[in-house]
Amino acid sequence: MSTEIKTKAKKLRLTEFAGGKNGLMISVFQDNFFANEFKDDDITHLFFAKNFSNIHLTKEQALQLGKDLIKWSKKWNKV
Repeated sequence: MSTEIKTKAKKLRLTEFAGGKNGLMISVFQDNFFANEFKDDDITHLFFAKNFSNIHLTKEQALQLGKDLIKWSKKWNKV
């Protein structure tokens, strides 16, 4: 089961989920930053598009995401 986590970081989505033996985890989602740069006939681009997942954050997004992640972790760890 997964739960959406509220974030004020623009264009990002957070999802909490049970990671099996890894315990409770959180996923960060962002639309593909390079979506319009991939060419269907370029094998190298397709390889990276299908096999690697990255997020690219602005300074503002990183700052807000950090705050949201600290808040999320404190909720479970009572730090």
